[in-house]
Amino acid sequence: MNSWEFENFLKKICSYYGKKDGNDKSRNNLHFNKISFIPGGQVLDSIFEQITNEYEYFPRNLPKAIKNHWGVWQSANPEKMKKESSGLHSGCSFCLKGWIHFVIYSKMLRIPYRHVSVCGHCRANEHTNLPVHTVDQVSRMGGEIY
Repeated sequence: MNSWEFENFLKKICSYYGKKDGNDKSRNNLHFNKISFIPGGQVLDSIFEQITNEYEYFPRNLPKAIKNHWGVWQSANPEKMKKESSGLHSGCSFCLKGWIHFVIYSKMLRIPYRHVSVCGHCRANEHTNLPVHTVDQVSRMGGEIY
């Protein structure tokens, strides 16, 4: 997850429990650093639902509660974890294990800049915070697949 997703999650959970928004930036950064490895999006939404269903009051140790429910989510979704850990998927001929590797050359010096993005065709690694591109988008940007 990125810091923006965590801030939104924090506002949402504070609002749910009637607690003032987490305005203490240093505490928020400490909390974020402990749980930043957890994917955002649907995973974070699921964790929010699990926490609000289990806890009657705001969790005393929010990062610990989030980590615990990340483990619950992993146990409940083994097929997504297998896909996440292996990066393997079937039938996509556009990417390498869910990643598109491409080069964009600088216009003046023709220096190659290498890039990696999530495959927009199969979206096997969609849980990351990296950009998603299709082969057509890469070619429109002037990139070359390698």
